[in-house]
Amino acid sequence: MAIGVTQVNGASAAFGSFGRTLQVLDCAATNMTQAQIEVLIASLALTNSVSGISAFTAGTTDVLYVAVEGPTVANATIGAFTVTTLMTFTSGQGV
Repeated sequence: MAIGVTQVNGASAAFGSFGRTLQVLDCAATNMTQAQIEVLIASLALTNSVSGISAFTAGTTDVLYVAVEGPTVANATIGAFTVTTLMTFTSGQGV
């Protein structure tokens, strides 16, 4: 994917990168607990690098957003969570 980037000196050039796929996942569970989140993150970490998770309050939060890098995560049920891909970023295309 090529993206225009303005450099410090004012010149612009196409931006390209080489790396893994980044996905943002919507992980839904009613009134999720800390233990459920730990199972989810451990399961995702078996095949991906977990880059970040959204804020949550145990016992009240129903949706957790998780960013992962690595192989594509298919929509599925993982533990107590229904996991859906919100968006996928693939680097290195068009470079």
